[in-house]
Amino acid sequence: MALEYVRIRMRFYSLGVVTALIVAIFATASRNAAHASETHPQSRTPDALHYEPPADDLILDREAEREADALSYFVQGLLIQESAQSDEALAAFRKTLDIDPGYTELAERVAAEYLRRGDKTTAIDVLKDAALHSKDSARPHLFLATIYLRDMQRPAIALDYAQKARSVEPENPEVYQALYEIHLATGQPAKALDALSGALDLEIPEPDYWLRIGELHTTLLVPEDGEAKPEDIQRINAIYEKAMQLAGEEDPIVLTVAADYFIHTRQIAKAIPLYLRVLELDPADGDNLMLAVREKLARSFLVTGQRSEAMQVLEDIIKADPTRHETYEFLAQLQEEEKNYLAALGNYEQSLLLNAFNPFVYFKAGELALMVQEPDRAVATLEQGRKLFPDLPAMTYSLAVAYTYAERYPLALAMFENAMRESSSGDGSVINAGFYFNYASAAEQAGDYNLAAEMFQRSINLDPSNAAPALNYLAYMWAERGERLEEAEALVLRALEVEPDSGAYLDTLGWIHFKRGDYEKALPELLRAAGNIETPDPIIFDHIGDAYEKLEDLINARKYWKMALELAPTDEDIREKLEKEALTSSVETP
Repeated sequence: MALEYVRIRMRFYSLGVVTALIVAIFATASRNAAHASETHPQSRTPDALHYEPPADDLILDREAEREADALSYFVQGLLIQESAQSDEALAAFRKTLDIDPGYTELAERVAAEYLRRGDKTTAIDVLKDAALHSKDSARPHLFLATIYLRDMQRPAIALDYAQKARSVEPENPEVYQALYEIHLATGQPAKALDALSGALDLEIPEPDYWLRIGELHTTLLVPEDGEAKPEDIQRINAIYEKAMQLAGEEDPIVLTVAADYFIHTRQIAKAIPLYLRVLELDPADGDNLMLAVREKLARSFLVTGQRSEAMQVLEDIIKADPTRHETYEFLAQLQEEEKNYLAALGNYEQSLLLNAFNPFVYFKAGELALMVQEPDRAVATLEQGRKLFPDLPAMTYSLAVAYTYAERYPLALAMFENAMRESSSGDGSVINAGFYFNYASAAEQAGDYNLAAEMFQRSINLDPSNAAPALNYLAYMWAERGERLEEAEALVLRALEVEPDSGAYLDTLGWIHFKRGDYEKALPELLRAAGNIETPDPIIFDHIGDAYEKLEDLINARKYWKMALELAPTDEDIREKLEKEALTSSVETP
């Protein structure tokens, strides 16, 4: 049993402690049996435990006994360590190293424990022994370089060990990282960059080496935002291109890693053909790697303005794996930006079927359902969201708004009160001027005008610089009821100071004049309102018709009422006015 074999076996101790223990016991028993055979060749045991001398190939020589002892101490250390007896475990591991000081991984582990205890001297001694006995591994030298640089602040010695590591394993990328960091720590950036250049001078035919060197250069030279110096980008590009060249551009892993680098450094145009090539090489649609590549490709298309291509890739991902809720959300966001609200709503809802515990998706689905004028659909979604997130005031608030749109006003008012109560007792407050505006709107539609006035006033007081909509709404509510007209006029004039050409605000002002009986003053404001409104409004046309009627201009009155009825064909009040005017006109005609 070669010692190297024992060492390899011990690397997997976390999964094979029991097996290792059996091996150690077997080896020890074989050794004891051999000694017994030599000392007492004629000894006998009862038949049930009859002993036969072991075969020659089972008798351990002195080297094998030493190996068995090393393994035995190692297993003892593991078992002791698992029982949280760290001192005893460390002692057992040290016995292993006494027998096999070249067991590099264990030496590093023991040295790290001594460092944790503040015993740098012993840690260094352990690593020096490991370096002496494992001449083909740079790891002990690198660990020593790290200790001398970071723990001992002795960069000259650290540099010496890093250089020894390079002489042992020049193909190890960690060597060049150590040299880079040491030179950088001593204020020598030029030498640090030269150290990295040393990694480029080797003729290593393995793509993985160049990927690792590329990753190292990226980590050290490219900031997190990807904005590196042009010369550094050019340098790193060449490294990844070499990796791809060595792989023959036929290795999907190499291509993916290179494409990811190009994405990080904002070279999207270089990444897209690589991702497309990966999908050609390995079209396994359901494979997690390929799904990730497709998503990266979609994001790349998005960055370059190729939105339709991005959406097509996302749809392909859904076909390949319809269980990824993130893909539905991504596609829904793009569809929403394209104003395809109904499709976006469907994808958000599909996402919720796969992952019901994302409150953001409930908000988006509820919002879009209201935008496509399906308030009951919004209510159903947000009710489910509130069941899952009962302590989230924003969910309660959203449900209150949905109830308002669904004309379920008592429930809406109750939910606004719940949101206020939840906000006062937690960190997720939703109380702002917009909240009070929506609460007031629900109260006004519910017919609770006193509550509406109170909430509008709170909205105005909380954010007076952005209060024009609330000022106008409160003014119009009072004008519509013929109440507090002087206050209403003062409010809407404040709103018009902010937006002097607002058709909605001019309509309110004209309607206040109308309610006072000042029709001559009302009509010009109402006509200005109609001219300034972006979308023709049946209410404004109805108001103009009413003003013309009061001024006894029945031709224009009928004209504007008809315009209003065309926009609101189900409005019975406007239809009645027209029918009444038609009847009156026919009676008066001789």
